[in-house]
Amino acid sequence: MLIDAKAGLGVKYKPYEIDAMDRVLRGGRNSYSRQEFQLRIDDLADQYDDVALLSDSRWTEVVADLYKVGILRVENTNSNFIHFHHRGDFIPSLTDDFLIKVNRSLVKTLSIS
Repeated sequence: MLIDAKAGLGVKYKPYEIDAMDRVLRGGRNSYSRQEFQLRIDDLADQYDDVALLSDSRWTEVVADLYKVGILRVENTNSNFIHFHHRGDFIPSLTDDFLIKVNRSLVKTLSIS
């Protein structure tokens, strides 16, 4: 699974896009609201060209793909239900009652940088 996930990201995304994902996921918090995650992307886009290039068009798609490979998970703040991707599952709608959580161990294991 991990090898397939890493290979899948590498096939779909260019190296600079993988670097941009890595910048956003590393060094930040483990948990973000949708607005906080977008603010982090916007802040890093001001500092790094790779994040700016990716943020202009593809971050919604990137979040869904990172969820599919297990790097991101979502948690419903009302019920504390944590949702990981499972075959065929779609990412839940990221409304205000959901948090985006980063699986730090998978970021390191997948070595997406």
